[in-house]
Amino acid sequence: MSHDEKLALRIAGYIENNPGKPLCLSILSEKFYISKYTMERIFRTQFHLSVHQFILEKRLHQAYELIIETELPLKEIISIVGFKSITTFTKEFRERFNITPSALRKKT
Repeated sequence: MSHDEKLALRIAGYIENNPGKPLCLSILSEKFYISKYTMERIFRTQFHLSVHQFILEKRLHQAYELIIETELPLKEIISIVGFKSITTFTKEFRERFNITPSALRKKT
C-alpha cells in the first residue's frame, strides 16, 4: 500500500469517526500536516471524490443509518452528523437518496 493510500485511509477514518466535528479541507490539511492541494489530489485519486464530497457522502450515509436504526429525533441526528441547517440537510439528503429524512423515518 502506498503512502498516499495509507494517508487517505487515515483521513477517511478520521472523517467517519468524527462526523459532528467541523470538517473541511483547511481543518483536515492542518490536522494531517499536508497541503490542501495534496489532500484534494489524494482524495480524487483514491476515492474519486473531492474532500467536500467525501465528507458530505459520509455524513449523509451515517444519517441514513441512524434514521433507520434508531428512534433519535431528526434534529439530534442532524446535529450528530455535523449539519448546522435542517434545510441544507434535508435538501442534500433528498438529492442523495431521493426521499426526505422524515419520509424515510415513516417507512421504517
